[in-house]
Amino acid sequence: MRPFSAIRHLLLLALVAASLSAWAGEFDDAFFKRSYVGTIGGKHAFDMELRKAGGILRGAYRYAGARSALTLEGKLAADGTFMLLETSGDKLTGTVKGRLVAEKISAVWATPWNAKRKRQLDFNAVQTAQADLHDKAAVLRGAQGTYSLKTISGSIGSQPQYDTWRERGAWRSTTWSISTGRRVDDYASLTRADRALLDSMQVSVDAALTVRFSAAGKVLLEIPFAQGPDYRVRESNIP
Repeated sequence: MRPFSAIRHLLLLALVAASLSAWAGEFDDAFFKRSYVGTIGGKHAFDMELRKAGGILRGAYRYAGARSALTLEGKLAADGTFMLLETSGDKLTGTVKGRLVAEKISAVWATPWNAKRKRQLDFNAVQTAQADLHDKAAVLRGAQGTYSLKTISGSIGSQPQYDTWRERGAWRSTTWSISTGRRVDDYASLTRADRALLDSMQVSVDAALTVRFSAAGKVLLEIPFAQGPDYRVRESNIP
């Protein structure tokens, strides 16, 4: 091999290695929700949503005109390759294996391994929307401290609903329900004990990034920090 050809060959290998290294890290720590449109077999159109948390990829897609969606779940590697199981209810209906590159998915849909009739079809999709989730640890570090509640909303069964809020230092509350298709509001009276309880309600984030909700000096809900967008709630002191 001539010197110039050898140098050019080495440069090409270096560029390929660098691009693969950068691409391989694209999905290492990403958390996202993405929407896609695509086709299976070049003619069966579908809409799809995928969510990534850690190395797990979950989602669902629905054929055009179909009422129900098919569920997808599997693993996404750092280089964008994935393997998803497709299910309908508790039944395995297929697999999708391929690669996610930038805003496109190129994959192959196949029948389950135990299917009597084997089929494989091209599975291609283009991204239409994306929502990146911010790093949860960074958000919680910036929110360390203790905060008093200002608004509370909820429901008792299907009706009535209630809204309680602090206005100019005083608590106000309304209840409302739906009657003949219209919202009907009514002011709710708060006792001195109610107001004292509302004043005591706090949300705190500590140095370990644990989030707690307390009332009347008791911790009622505790959410220890967990990497990723999931939350794990621990209940305590619930009357």
